[in-house]
Amino acid sequence: MNLIDWQVEFGRCAYDSTVGIKIAKLAGDSQFATFLTAIDPGKSVNPHYHKNGDEHYHIISGHGEMTLIDVASKKETVTSVNEGQSFVVPANTLHQLKNTGHQALTLMFSCPESHLKEDRFILSVQEKRISNFEPYPSSSLPISVSMVSLVQVTKRRQ
Repeated sequence: MNLIDWQVEFGRCAYDSTVGIKIAKLAGDSQFATFLTAIDPGKSVNPHYHKNGDEHYHIISGHGEMTLIDVASKKETVTSVNEGQSFVVPANTLHQLKNTGHQALTLMFSCPESHLKEDRFILSVQEKRISNFEPYPSSSLPISVSMVSLVQVTKRRQ
C-alpha cells in the first residue's frame, strides 16, 4: 500500500495556467486518475469541456457554484456545491467551478489523464455568446488567446 500525503503532493505540484489552478496527481494511471486541487475564494476554473470520459468530483471543503452547459444542446444549469458532496460531469459538458465561499474550495476529481492534456477544450475570448461558443483544444491555443469567465459570457447572452 502506498500512502500519499495530500499536502506534500499539493505543495510539489505545478500551476496549470490553462484552467487557472494547481493540480496534484494523487493516484491512478493514464486511463483514470485522481487529482487534488484548491480554488481560492472568488476565483474559478476556466470554462472547458472534454470529449472522452466523465469527471468525478468530491468536495472536501468549501462552497462553490458549478455551471454546466451541454455542448450539443447548449442547455445550462447552475448548481451550488458544498463540502461532503460528490457529482459527475459528463463528457461533452462545458463546466466551470467557482469558489463562492470565504475559504479555499478544496476538491478531488478523477478522470482520464487526457482531460489534462489533449482532451481539454476551452472557451475562447473571442466568443460573444455561449450558444455560439467554439472551444479550442488547449494543446493548440494561439498564444494571443486568453480565457474569459463563463459568468461574463452568460451575462452578455441575457
